[in-house]
Amino acid sequence: MAVNKIFKATLSYVIILLVSGSVCAAPADSLDQKDYKYLFTRIRQSKNNAGLQKVYLESFLKKAKAGQNLELLVTAYKNYVDCTDGELKITYTDSMLMVANKSGSDKLIGSAYLSRGIAFYGLKKHEQALENYLTAGPFVERSKDDYLKYKLKYNIAHEKYYLRKNEEAIELFTSCLEYFRDNDKPRPYLNTLHSLGLCYNSEGNYGKSEAMVALGYEEAGRLDNHEMDAYFLHLEGQNQYFRRNYAVAIQDLNKSIPVIEEQGD
Repeated sequence: MAVNKIFKATLSYVIILLVSGSVCAAPADSLDQKDYKYLFTRIRQSKNNAGLQKVYLESFLKKAKAGQNLELLVTAYKNYVDCTDGELKITYTDSMLMVANKSGSDKLIGSAYLSRGIAFYGLKKHEQALENYLTAGPFVERSKDDYLKYKLKYNIAHEKYYLRKNEEAIELFTSCLEYFRDNDKPRPYLNTLHSLGLCYNSEGNYGKSEAMVALGYEEAGRLDNHEMDAYFLHLEGQNQYFRRNYAVAIQDLNKSIPVIEEQGD
């Protein structure tokens, strides 16, 4: 009887191992026939499953290499930049740049330098970030890609804000705000409203900062996009703190911080 139980338990364990192995192997075996859109979507959807995401990242990269498509190969390395942390991001941006330079495309080269700058910004290496943004500038200008141009302006503006050059930052952000608003870019538009609010807060102009928060909530409702609501609430908490409305400030900050932390910020 005891031997029977041991045998059954062992058999069950072996079956579980075999099934698990098949499940893990299945994606890699079946992804060769999938298109880039499918793989890109799965990379985004598997952000909470590092093992599975790695399979999709590798499949996208393998497919781009096999197809010898330099633009998609840049995208493949960009996927890795977006899905990794720390210094490894910089390594992948180096790969992006190498492929982009090989392509000779101003758009790809400018975009690669911009991504590299954003990676340095995330690591709080602001000097390197700004250096890469400025290097991207001539390539982006020649690319005639307006969205890329304003994305670069937006990121340079954030460096200006970090350096306390608020007037320059506000000028750049205002330019970006008009473009994103008029060209149906809801999230960048809301981000820019928030960034302008931060600049005015930094200047001590809490009235204008609060106006940006109010407009942010209004536009979020109009656009039916509430991804920035917690950030607007957090900024309002900062404004109330500096106005010495401490009870309101604590309430706003306590409500907003957990939501912002959930988003990894």
